[in-house]
Amino acid sequence: MHIEFIAFVGSLFGVGSRIPQIFQIIRTGDVSGISAQKYWMTVISSLVWVLYGVLTPTWAIVFWNSVAVLLSGIVLVLKNRSARMKI
Repeated sequence: MHIEFIAFVGSLFGVGSRIPQIFQIIRTGDVSGISAQKYWMTVISSLVWVLYGVLTPTWAIVFWNSVAVLLSGIVLVLKNRSARMKI
């Protein structure tokens, strides 16, 4: 088994773990338990990893952390949209 495959599977589950949260928010509209600070920290962390991946160049790191930024950004948009609707 190639070590890259292990990294792929780990990244798939790590990054993919945000997808159920997105579907839960869309289905219920409930964002009360979502910490915006946690997702902002994830976005910043992933952006730093993207920079590292570009500079090294390690394209798997660039890819998976770009996906993480996208998915965490979606959660932040949904949380922000819900907060504005309550005003």
